Amino acid sequence: MNPSSPQDTQAAHSPAILIVDDTPINVDVMRDLLLLGNYAALAAQTGADAIACARSKRPDLILLDVVMPGMDGYETCRRLKADASTCDIPVIFMSSLAETRDKLAGFEVGGVDYIAKPFQADEVLARVGAHLSLRGVNRRLAVENDALLSETTTTSRRLAATVAHEINNPIAFVFANLGALDRHVSEVSRLMALDAPVDRAARQAELAFLQSDMADLVRESREGLARVAETVRALVHFTASCGASLGWQCVDLHRGLDSTLSMLSCELRQGLSIRKDYDPDAVREIECLPAELNLAFMNLVLCVAHDLAGDGEIRIATGTQADGLWVEIAGSALSSRQHGSPLAAHARPVVGRDSGLLVARAIIDKHRGRIEVVRSPATPSFRVCLPLRQ
Repeated sequence: MNPSSPQDTQAAHSPAILIVDDTPINVDVMRDLLLLGNYAALAAQTGADAIACARSKRPDLILLDVVMPGMDGYETCRRLKADASTCDIPVIFMSSLAETRDKLAGFEVGGVDYIAKPFQADEVLARVGAHLSLRGVNRRLAVENDALLSETTTTSRRLAATVAHEINNPIAFVFANLGALDRHVSEVSRLMALDAPVDRAARQAELAFLQSDMADLVRESREGLARVAETVRALVHFTASCGASLGWQCVDLHRGLDSTLSMLSCELRQGLSIRKDYDPDAVREIECLPAELNLAFMNLVLCVAHDLAGDGEIRIATGTQADGLWVEIAGSALSSRQHGSPLAAHARPVVGRDSGLLVARAIIDKHRGRIEVVRSPATPSFRVCLPLRQ
């Protein structure tokens, strides 16, 4: 039977399963069985046809006979797994060879399961359904991992730009002040070295001005360097949590929120204010992956800031509930401040509006938590609920 034969049964909405067997009656029996499970069936009678069909049709799963003339099932599977276009398709072997060594040989070449002949309908459908579900999970994980990697890269670049801005501006200011101080010192030296008769009052006035201005330049420079030091401290804490997050750890939730907000201070400064309403009696220590949880909070804060269009207030609140703790990230537009709890109205599960929200949801899901969201022009708000221990 040709791998693309019109005898194959396909439904666009159903998972496609490729049956590979050199005995037509076995193919017919398996096709009828799969139709009972609402699966689409493709068929091939040789290993070469199976490989060609897998490349062109991209089935969701392959049922592969072991004993076939020419290329047997083990070699067929080995070639499928060596091909980048077909290596991710799960292969279930079918055979009357029921010895343990035969099953192990199938697993060694990349098979995921083994069905013994003669077929048992319930067993076939159960194994096929289980491996299709696993493949669906793997696909979703791959999509979420790609989104997480992309968002992490974007966030890293954003952080690099923020840190560069936070450090470069004060340093440039200090350098400018040092230049002015240098000129003032030269002027003071010149005035002090004058031998010719001068207007004493005029010289005293000029020295007084220089002394006052030099004091201001020193004070402003100290403030700029203090700002640099604060940025570096926040960066050290933020990157320390990233570097240490190879496993689950118990960390201070409030400190993690503070470091995240410090890293975002540059982006949030213009027109936006931050209000922290941390519950002093709330349990602060939470078991988490610190870097990922910081990234989730960062993305949620940026989503709120985006909805406010740089004009308003972002409130960060924390509290304890029966099964853990919660973090509330709520925005208030200056034009229409809302009073009371911004999440009291129509909280609903978040559904991933953009990549940042998708990444935050994936991270919170990994922590066995949930995100509730209320979106309105005046008060875009998120509530993150997390268990204390994993």
